[in-house]
Amino acid sequence: MNAKYVVCDPADNYFGYFASIDDAKKHAREIIEECRDDSWGFGWPEGVDEIVIARVVMRATKTDIEDRPENLDEEECDEDGNSWEGISCKCNYEMQEVVVED
Repeated sequence: MNAKYVVCDPADNYFGYFASIDDAKKHAREIIEECRDDSWGFGWPEGVDEIVIARVVMRATKTDIEDRPENLDEEECDEDGNSWEGISCKCNYEMQEVVVED
């Protein structure tokens, strides 16, 4: 995923990822226009001021990747008895910084 920006509209439970700030701004404007159109002339809906664009600064990233061993027994277990049934790799996840170049 190369998303660098997030548009969030809590009132509609919307959370979208965008690669560029321009795409994020365009989508946020579209959400605001929908709010205006849905207001039926009775004023802005609750929560329109909670629509935000945020920069992704950290992302959960695979670490300590262990590929599936080639030599498994008939029950898909490795020599230590660990099951690999339906698994292509084992790993951990850690939050790592995302480099954003504008």
